[in-house]
Amino acid sequence: MRLRIAAIALALAVVAGLAIWAEVTPGTEREIACYATGLRGRTPSQIHNLTLACKRINGRVVLPGQVFSFVGAVGPWTADMGYVRAPVSYDGELIRDW
Repeated sequence: MRLRIAAIALALAVVAGLAIWAEVTPGTEREIACYATGLRGRTPSQIHNLTLACKRINGRVVLPGQVFSFVGAVGPWTADMGYVRAPVSYDGELIRDW
């Protein structure tokens, strides 16, 4: 289950085109990670979930020594959190999941 959650988190990070910034000194920022992919061909439900996850991550600052948790930032992938079932790649197959 943890491997599945990690795989889904990584897939969302890649699809969402996330950029995570670290604050090095006051007023100075440095990019520490960036992932990107196109949205062409994505379903409306995938785009909805990506947009929601991006909104929850946008503006977060990771201070020196802190650990960024993607899962902690976007919250659980449930209907209560606003997510919808969407195609997800799992073990080489496309399945409907959160």
